[in-house]
Amino acid sequence: MTIVLIWITSGTLFYSYCNKWPLPQSFFYAVDAGMSIGFCTDVKETLLISKAFTIFYILLGASIVGGALALFIQDAMENISEPAVQEYQLLLARETFDKADVGDDGVLSRDEFTALIRQGMPQITEEGIGRLWNKFDRLKDGVIHFEEFVGCYRGIDRLVKVVQRENIQNSKDIHPLKKLKFYIGFRLQQLWALEHRIYVVFVLWVGGGIAWGILDQHWDPITATHFAVSALATGGLTGPDVNAEGILPTDPAIFCGVFCLFGIPLFALTLGHFAQVLVAGHVKAMETTALTRPLSEAEFDLAKHLTTPKDSLIHLSDFIVLQLLRQGRLSLSAVEVLRHNFDLLDRDRTGTLTLEEATAPIVPKR
Repeated sequence: MTIVLIWITSGTLFYSYCNKWPLPQSFFYAVDAGMSIGFCTDVKETLLISKAFTIFYILLGASIVGGALALFIQDAMENISEPAVQEYQLLLARETFDKADVGDDGVLSRDEFTALIRQGMPQITEEGIGRLWNKFDRLKDGVIHFEEFVGCYRGIDRLVKVVQRENIQNSKDIHPLKKLKFYIGFRLQQLWALEHRIYVVFVLWVGGGIAWGILDQHWDPITATHFAVSALATGGLTGPDVNAEGILPTDPAIFCGVFCLFGIPLFALTLGHFAQVLVAGHVKAMETTALTRPLSEAEFDLAKHLTTPKDSLIHLSDFIVLQLLRQGRLSLSAVEVLRHNFDLLDRDRTGTLTLEEATAPIVPKR
């Protein structure tokens, strides 16, 4: 945000000083030119020095500033789960399931499931546990298999809220207004879930632009929507008009500047997330195919000494590193750095790390 503020402030001050424009109009033009929108307005440059500045200003905005804004909005959305994160969650679910499976028979009994739920929610009632059990035990065979468990475990928080909502709705002692309030809050929490959050924010942002166009500019709904969408897509096909003196009024100038400055990277991230959802299954299938492809003799010769001393066998660590190399997620130079750091930590040269060695700071050799 510091980068963005320096960029937008320098552009605003320059356009105001060079073109003798009011600050709000200069701010509007700094966003308009810097984000390469090109609104259809009468706010235009006439001086060559101003046009020369704009060339570099656009290049800077399209690279560094655009990336900084996108990163800021992505952080504000708390990022978006990727297939790799989902695989990590699958491992966590497996570990939780195995710990709860005290009988080590590959399934969870009612008692094992109850013990697991009470660890995290000691106040939950027997009725609540029964409702959760019915949602997990989809095969209705009296036990919970891992496939059933992992399908519901990722949304355990949501399921608990569902149980709470059902308990409140079924209760006769709770006022109807309180039931309605809880129901609305529950639905809003569902909309604000991580996988839907960016769409909610985007719709609200576009809706704000449409509302402004209708209420402030007195456009019809189609024209207001045309402004909001084309502005965020950097088309700028509809824009506010200047007044009789050829100056863009303060309120429209500031609103359009802020609306586009944060809305354009939000628009790009939303479309990117939607595209990611569309191709996530295909990417995962391709990765699975690549990971299950047999090794060639050359790959075997490479793998057998990637992380372990040379011998005629491939160890698990060798196999994992090789697969990362095949996927392009790791380079040989990175492997060398990791091996070097391991050697620095392995002070007793046993080929393994104790807790004390693994948590010690890495001291470079002199």
